Amino acid sequence: MSNMISDAFFFIDTNNLQDTESKLFGYMLTNQGIITNSSDAEINGEECNGLSGAYVYVYRNRDEITISQDYLGSYGIYLYEEDDYFALSNSFAYLVEKLKVSRELNLNLDFANMLLVESLCVYSVQDTLFKEIRQLKRNDIVKINIMQRKIQLLEVDYQENTIAIDSQRGMDVLDCWYKDWIRIIREIHQQTPNLQVDLSGGIDSRITFGLFSKCGVTEKGFIRTIEDKLHTHAEDYRIAKEIATSFGFLLNDTSNLRYKEHPLDVEDIINLSEYVKFGFHKQMYWKRTKPDEWMFMLTGNGGECIRKYWTYSEKDAEIVNTNRIKNLFPNLKPGIKTEIVASIVKETRKCYSDLHSKFERFGRSLQEENISDQLYREGRARYHFGKGSVENYLSGRIGLYPLLDPKLHQLQLNTDLCGDRNLLVAVIFTRFFPELLNYPFEGNRSIDHNTIAMARHINDLFPMKNNTEEGRSFHVPVQKEDCISDNKGTVSKEQLDSMIESVFLSKGMKNILSLVYDESIYEGIKDKTSKTSFQKMVYETGAITIGIAIRDIMFYPVLSATECNCFAESIQGFKGPYIPRLSDTPADVKPVYIEELENKLEQVYHSKSYRLGNAFMKPMKCIKDKFLRIGSSGTSK
Repeated sequence: MSNMISDAFFFIDTNNLQDTESKLFGYMLTNQGIITNSSDAEINGEECNGLSGAYVYVYRNRDEITISQDYLGSYGIYLYEEDDYFALSNSFAYLVEKLKVSRELNLNLDFANMLLVESLCVYSVQDTLFKEIRQLKRNDIVKINIMQRKIQLLEVDYQENTIAIDSQRGMDVLDCWYKDWIRIIREIHQQTPNLQVDLSGGIDSRITFGLFSKCGVTEKGFIRTIEDKLHTHAEDYRIAKEIATSFGFLLNDTSNLRYKEHPLDVEDIINLSEYVKFGFHKQMYWKRTKPDEWMFMLTGNGGECIRKYWTYSEKDAEIVNTNRIKNLFPNLKPGIKTEIVASIVKETRKCYSDLHSKFERFGRSLQEENISDQLYREGRARYHFGKGSVENYLSGRIGLYPLLDPKLHQLQLNTDLCGDRNLLVAVIFTRFFPELLNYPFEGNRSIDHNTIAMARHINDLFPMKNNTEEGRSFHVPVQKEDCISDNKGTVSKEQLDSMIESVFLSKGMKNILSLVYDESIYEGIKDKTSKTSFQKMVYETGAITIGIAIRDIMFYPVLSATECNCFAESIQGFKGPYIPRLSDTPADVKPVYIEELENKLEQVYHSKSYRLGNAFMKPMKCIKDKFLRIGSSGTSK
C-alpha cells in the first residue's frame, strides 16, 4: 500500500489503543477557516462533530479517545465487535483487509443484492457486505476508554427539518447560512485563484452560482460545466452558457488557475477510489491527477435533500427492483428473481426501520412525507456526495457544499399553507437572487408559480436584517503539505475502465460469482455494460465488489494470498485492496502444489461453505473443478 493510502485511513482495535494519537483525516469548515490539520485550530472531541466538510477526527485526551465525523458522515466509521474485542476504521475496505485473515466474516446477502441491482449506490443506513461489520450512523460519536478497553456510542440529534421557514427563527437561520457562505467564498477567492464554480441547467448548482455571484468577485472566475452529449449535458451546457454570459463569465475558462496537475500512478488511482467507495458506491470517478496547490470546488451537491426530489417507499422498492431486475436479467428464472426482489425489499424495510427507531430515540416521530428525504440523506447522499468529497480531498480538491450545510437542513421544506416541497428553494431564490429564476431549468422543470408567490410573501413578512459582518480572520489552505508523485506517465479513464472490465471478465471472477448467483446474472451484467455509454461500469463494479467479498471469506482464512491468486484471478498487473497481483503467482504450478491446494479446498468446502448460506448457492461439489482451471490466464467467453 502506498503512503498516500496508508496515511488516509486508520485502524484502531482493542490491542492498539495505547498507540493511538490525535489525527484529523480530511477537512472541516469552522468559523476560523478550512482546517486540514488538527493543529490548525483548537478542536477537540464532540465540539467538532457534525460540521461541514469531509472528515473523521480521532482525538486522544489522556485515557480517552473520541472519534467524531462530519455532518454527512462522508468517510463512514466501520465497527466490528466480537466478545471483548472491537476494531474500527474510516475505510470499510481497510477494516476488512485487517480482519479477513483472523476473524470470521459472513456475507450479508440482502445487502449484496441491493448493491448488485442498484444503479449507482446503496442507501442502507448501517448494513455492510458482512454481517459482523456495521457502519455507524452519520450522527454517531465514538468514545473509547483506553484503560478499560470499552467502546461507547453517543447519538447526536441534528434537529433536521424542525424549524418552520415561515417564522422569524427560520429566516434568521437562512440568512445566517447565506452570510456564512458569502464570507467563505469571498475569503477563498481573495486568497487563491484556484476556485471552481460548477454550473449546469439544474436547480442546485444555480443556487451555489448565485452565492458566488453575490460575494463581490470582480476578477474572472472558473465557471465549469460539462460539455459532451451524454445524459442531459448538452442542454445543461446551453443553459449554463446563457447564465454565465449574462453575468460576464466565460464557461470553462481556466486561464486564471494557478496550480499544476501531476499524474498519479495506477495503483494510487485505483486504491484511492476502492478504499473510499468499496462496498457502497459503484461508479469510480477516477482521480488521475493531483494538483500541487489546493483546488476548491463550489458545487450544488446535496441539493436533492432540500427540495422535492426522492420519493421511495417500501412498496416502491419492490416495484422498482422488480422492473430493474427484469430489465437487467431477462433470462433469470422466476423463482430466483422473486427471491432477489424479496431480499432487497427486506433490506429496504430494515433501512426504514432503522430510521424510525433513530427518531423515536430523539422523542419525535418521522413524518411519512419526510421519510424519503431522510433516507436519501442517510444513504444515497452520504454514499454519493460524501464519499465523492473524500475522493476529491485525497486527490487535492476541497469540496464546498452550501446545500449540505447542517444549518440549512434544520429548515422545513414546506408549510401548512403551501405543501409544495420546493418552497424552501423558492424562498432562497426569491430572497437572495431572484434574477436567476428568469432562466429555464433543464428537462422543462420549474418551480410552481404559486410556490414562488408564497415564497415572496414569506420574504415580505421577514425581511433580511442588515447585521454588520464581523471582521474575523479566515484560514484558507493554499500550499499542500504532501509531496507530489514524480510519476511522469498518465493513464486514461478508458484504460482504467478497461482494467476493471478485465477483472469482471476473468474466469476467476465469473467462477466466484457462480458460487452465489445464477450465470444469467453474470451474462445480464455483461450485456448491460456493452449497451451503456453513461456510467457504464456501475453494474460490473458492483458484481466485482461482491465477488471479492465472497473470495475473502471463502479463501483467505485457509489459503495464502498467492494461493488465492492461483485460484481466483486471471488478470495480470492489477493492483487493488482486494485483488492481489497474479504476477505474484509462480508461473509453473507443480502437481504436488495442486494436490496440496486440493486438500485445503476440501477444508474450505466442508467448514466454510455455510458462511455463504443462501437460496442461490450451487452444489459445492462442482466448485473444485472450476477453480482448478483458473491457473491459466484468459477471459470468459
